[in-house]
Amino acid sequence: MKFIIGIIFIVQGGYLVEERLIDEYCTDWWDKRLVIIERKDPQPYENHFIHLFEDKPVLGHYCKEAP
Repeated sequence: MKFIIGIIFIVQGGYLVEERLIDEYCTDWWDKRLVIIERKDPQPYENHFIHLFEDKPVLGHYCKEAP
């Protein structure tokens, strides 16, 4: 079974979505590749963690079954 995963990258001024065709369940694929780093000194209202995919900050992902 194949899936399409949409990776939501954080870029200056907004976000960028990149879709990829993968051969495993999205959650398994995502969990193997996502890096979570705790911020040492978060500012007020700032997330306490940074989420990175391929060394780039991400907001998250979505998944759908490939046709």
